[in-house]
Amino acid sequence: MKVAVVGSGPAGLTCAGDLAKKGYDVTVLESKNCENLGYDWHDALEMSAFTESGIPCPPDTMYTPGIPQVFTNPKATVKIPLPFIENDGFNMDRKVLINYLVDCCLEVGVKFSFSTRVIAPLTAGKKVIGLRYEKNGRVVSAFSDLVIDAAGMKSPVRTKLPSVCGIEKELKEADVFYVYRVYYKNSTGEKIDPPYSIHLFHLNRPGIDWFITEEDRCDILVGKFGSEGRLTQEEIDMSIKDFRELYPFMGNEIIRGGQSGVIPLRRMLPLLVCDGYACVGDSAGMTIPLNGCGITLSMKAGRLLADARTVSSLRALALALPFISVSTKIFACSRCLSQLVVCTMTPSTPQREALYRRSAAPFSSRSVSRVFRVRKLEPTVVAPTEMPRKTVTMFIRPFWTVS
Repeated sequence: MKVAVVGSGPAGLTCAGDLAKKGYDVTVLESKNCENLGYDWHDALEMSAFTESGIPCPPDTMYTPGIPQVFTNPKATVKIPLPFIENDGFNMDRKVLINYLVDCCLEVGVKFSFSTRVIAPLTAGKKVIGLRYEKNGRVVSAFSDLVIDAAGMKSPVRTKLPSVCGIEKELKEADVFYVYRVYYKNSTGEKIDPPYSIHLFHLNRPGIDWFITEEDRCDILVGKFGSEGRLTQEEIDMSIKDFRELYPFMGNEIIRGGQSGVIPLRRMLPLLVCDGYACVGDSAGMTIPLNGCGITLSMKAGRLLADARTVSSLRALALALPFISVSTKIFACSRCLSQLVVCTMTPSTPQREALYRRSAAPFSSRSVSRVFRVRKLEPTVVAPTEMPRKTVTMFIRPFWTVS
């Protein structure tokens, strides 16, 4: 089964790696080149993003421990500290994180197509059957069994789906958060206590700013709710000027960042899937509505999506069981768990029991006379008692013959 993952963010890469482990033929299409992946800033996330996603935890040289936080009122006169638990979270460079996840994906067989600009989905009615993309100046149409949309809030896939798919295509201005992130040199090495200060409605602007101090730099974010319009350069300059007055050790030299971005700041989309399509991460609005942080949630969601794809395939086969002849037994090839096959064998009880015992063993063709692959049988078709036998046979086609 061919799976196309659009976008190499944390959610898409987590899902791609897990599907590849399960035997799917996975290709990630990314608009940027391999040297320019990820935002030029750090992110806070939890180790559970890796442990619950089946990804090896990164070495501790790749991240720094989490730091205490405090909420500050618009005039910076009142501070409310947040509960802080040691070793509950950490900060990791986004570029380092993305490259680490790419390496994990390559190890399990995921293929990558960098510098590939996805233009739109290929559809047949309300089914997504592939993608149209541009690479090296050529426009290509490629078919796939499943498209996973991890291309972000303004995804060229989700925004161009047919209305009949029922998936929300455009996010409203009230659903987004405009941000600017920059790192200035810390001229003295001084730190504020606690080092992470979150300013609510800073300078009475509807939004969230923060000021984080480290020994060598000052990490500044300026954010504005989309419901109040886009973030302007004047508003950015005013916030930075005020921070410089509040924290005199903040230097004038920009050492990193200086990037603007837009992130979803809303509840998750009400519908995430249609036939041949699923969205995850920012494309699905998977963030914490209070601050827009969503890497931990998105990575866990990527794993859940991969698991759901496998479970739905197994359940689809289970629904078909009552309508497959007695001489047909079910066998799942362990080398490629996504390939669900039906093997015609002698209908004896010992053979049937042996077949089920071997369902997780390496594939053997010695006892198989003919193999079929079950295709496009969705788990929600009809209850077994209501499905006619001929309906199932429509989803089965010859796949391989063993002499």
